[in-house]
Amino acid sequence: MSTPTTPALAQSANDKKTPFQESYGKFLYANLNHMGREDWLNLAECKILHCLQDQSSPTLWLLVPEEENNLYDKLISAGYSFAFVSLLQVSARNGVKWIFFDEDHPLIAGLHVFEQEEAAWPLRLAGGVLQ
Repeated sequence: MSTPTTPALAQSANDKKTPFQESYGKFLYANLNHMGREDWLNLAECKILHCLQDQSSPTLWLLVPEEENNLYDKLISAGYSFAFVSLLQVSARNGVKWIFFDEDHPLIAGLHVFEQEEAAWPLRLAGGVLQ
């Protein structure tokens, strides 16, 4: 058995790959009560934000957009709540790349909490789609 000439994690001079430490980012777990019902419903039609959402499950991964004032104005104009846009802004400022929303994670201190009918949770399944 031969010994490799370069360590497994070492980068060769002609290697164009990104270093490991530049290839990961932060994500945030957030309770669905930090998202308003209208915010949730807007995501299905949204051309501004990007998310991975299973239509039969009350969870989603939301890509945090780069911090840009013009973007936040567009989100407010598109019907997103100030609280939700503020969450995106705080996340971007803290280096968060993705937010995972679900109903099981504890509430986060300092973030707005939507209550009862205003909250994204509880949502109802109707025809296989959360509404």
